[in-house]
Amino acid sequence: MRLFIILLLLTVSVPALCETSINDTGKAVLKLEKQLNKTGLNEKLFKKWTVILSEAKQQAQGCIEEKTQQITKLKQDMESLGEVVKGEPGDVSRKRNELKKEHSDLEKQLSKCRLLLLQSEELLNTVNLEYKKITAARLFARGMTVVDILEKNIDQPAVWFKASREFVVTNSGLSLFSLTNALFFLLFAAAIYWFASSIRKNILTDLQRVTYIKSFSEYFNRALMSTLAHFLPHILISVMASFFAYTVTHKASTIPFVSMLAYGLPVYFILLCVIHVLFAPCKPASHIFKMPKKLMQSLAVNLKVLLTLIFIGYLFFATIIAKSLPENVLLFGREVYAVFFIAGILWLIRLLGGLPRFQHMFWLKFTIHIVLIAILTVELAGFRNLSVQSLRVLFGTSIMLGFLYLTQLLFKDMFYGLKHGTQPWHRSIRKLFGLHGQEHFPGILWLQVIINIGLWFVVGYAVLRIWGLSDTAINEVQHYVIDGFTIGSLRITPSRIIIAVASLALLLSFSGWFKNRLEKKWLPETQIERGAREAIVSISGYTGVILSAIISLGIAGLDFSNLAIIAGALSLGIGFGLQNIVNNFVSGIILLLERPVKTGDWIEVGATEGYVRKIRIRSTQIQTFDRADVIVPNSELISGQVTNWMLRDTRGRIKVPVGVAYGTDTEKVKSLLLALAASHAEVIKDDQSREIQVYFLAFGESSLDFELRCHIVNIDQRVSVISDLNFAIEKAFRENNIEIPFPQRDLHLHNISTKDLKVNDE
Repeated sequence: MRLFIILLLLTVSVPALCETSINDTGKAVLKLEKQLNKTGLNEKLFKKWTVILSEAKQQAQGCIEEKTQQITKLKQDMESLGEVVKGEPGDVSRKRNELKKEHSDLEKQLSKCRLLLLQSEELLNTVNLEYKKITAARLFARGMTVVDILEKNIDQPAVWFKASREFVVTNSGLSLFSLTNALFFLLFAAAIYWFASSIRKNILTDLQRVTYIKSFSEYFNRALMSTLAHFLPHILISVMASFFAYTVTHKASTIPFVSMLAYGLPVYFILLCVIHVLFAPCKPASHIFKMPKKLMQSLAVNLKVLLTLIFIGYLFFATIIAKSLPENVLLFGREVYAVFFIAGILWLIRLLGGLPRFQHMFWLKFTIHIVLIAILTVELAGFRNLSVQSLRVLFGTSIMLGFLYLTQLLFKDMFYGLKHGTQPWHRSIRKLFGLHGQEHFPGILWLQVIINIGLWFVVGYAVLRIWGLSDTAINEVQHYVIDGFTIGSLRITPSRIIIAVASLALLLSFSGWFKNRLEKKWLPETQIERGAREAIVSISGYTGVILSAIISLGIAGLDFSNLAIIAGALSLGIGFGLQNIVNNFVSGIILLLERPVKTGDWIEVGATEGYVRKIRIRSTQIQTFDRADVIVPNSELISGQVTNWMLRDTRGRIKVPVGVAYGTDTEKVKSLLLALAASHAEVIKDDQSREIQVYFLAFGESSLDFELRCHIVNIDQRVSVISDLNFAIEKAFRENNIEIPFPQRDLHLHNISTKDLKVNDE
């Protein structure tokens, strides 16, 4: 009957439920409820029934959503037909009746789906409640107390000797190994030790020779390599021992103790290596955490003791020993083990309390001590299931939080290295993306967010499992994460949002890589002029961002049919106050396409004069000759008057005015000016359309006015070339005794008699 119910429920189709399948599923749920009332519930049935009822609930929810959408569509179709009109065509009446009948059928199916949802939820709650009772009964089940165990072991003193002798003779597995096997093992172990020692020597030599920078990841990498090299012989020999034990004892009916010991040794040495990496790295490495050296060594000793205790517990309780020893002996060993293990954890808490971060957390340390003592008390009082579960929760949560802290430190250091190129492999990745100097790594912020969210999600899921969250709750969480939930009329699907954010990060990173490769490698190899290349790079960058956003929003489930509403809202906003922003945006597109101004051009915009450094979609950055950056809206470059000294090419004309004294040989002045201009490297001399010219402009008040006009190769050097020519002209005129006059004014004073002054006064 139970198998029939399971098969019947699993054959129900999730995407679309017909009326027959809904009826069958409802009947199966009712039969499951009767079965629960008759036979009760145990942990094995709980998992099966939880899966079945969760699937039934999800099927009912899918059915409700599907039928609701169909009913909404039918209502729209019925409304489109309008009200009933007397004498309307027969086709309209027939269609109206068909829609009404279909609407009635859908309402019936929707009612059945809602009934199925209600039944499955009620039964699921009942199953969960029964399971909680079973779990509580198991956790609070009481066995013999420590006093009872001691009394029984004292009454039977010979049981220890008898159990030990029987274990060694029959269950240890030593009899399965021959002398030949032992010799082969020793021979292979010696060879592996020699091989691993040579590798260890090479690794340590390389670590001593290579210099490293001071960063967490570099300290961690160095500690990992040196410690792994130190423990390499132990790990390899233990792995070989595990393989050797398996080949000899794999045909045995039960796994002997020797094999279990060999299987556990590789894990023991690997965890021992981890402890040394974190708290006591082997030389030449140094500590990776900034803590007192003495405290780190004490933590390493404590953790090694705890690891050894865990390994002993594995050998004592998870192997054939637990099945070989009498119950009294096994329980006595468990109580002694619990005392030592809790004492080791209390020692660890005391050491951690010495850290600066925890020195002032008195209540936290006090609470943990109380909890550990309570766990030990519960164990000695006979509530062993409760003590194991509590210790598992405390220990497992601490390990996961430590894992989260360590991985976040490693990723933080990795992202810092990718931003600044601290390591060679960081620089290689930056070079792959076409980044130089301190250029920003595209999409790295989104990658940090995604990785942090992923870490918290993994650790949170593991902690919930450690705390014993039921499969029903896990399935509910998975359902909400994967299938989403509804708030009002809004459907939110967390899994799609997470995938959309990850896609956005990857697409932005790819867009940045493509833009950098386009700018730094691909376009410079073409014959396209600089301005066109920059326009292509800018447009490709904005296009990449827009496409990344559109694709990510599509993955997130955004309905693009609602874009008309968004566009209407934007139009309203533009009408009320965004005209300037839109104007600058459109002007930026015109600048990128028409290119009247390019990066590197020397331009004049109103009172601003300087070089164009960056053309963005809203504004243009101009750097003046005083090294000040002026942000000019793009609309001013399009609608206003702009002087571009370098629009077509970099060549331009300069004018150098010169005045000489009256009586100077003008032909000599002309020849000197022509010669000085021709001798300058920046002046164009071999182009007939750009000849050097000297003009005698006017007879001034104090001088004969000349003007030297010439074209230079790079108009950027205009001020520098004029300065050079002025220096050369002054020197040449001084050597040729040509005077450069300055304006003179004559002041004439007339004698005025005292008599005239008196007349004027009167």
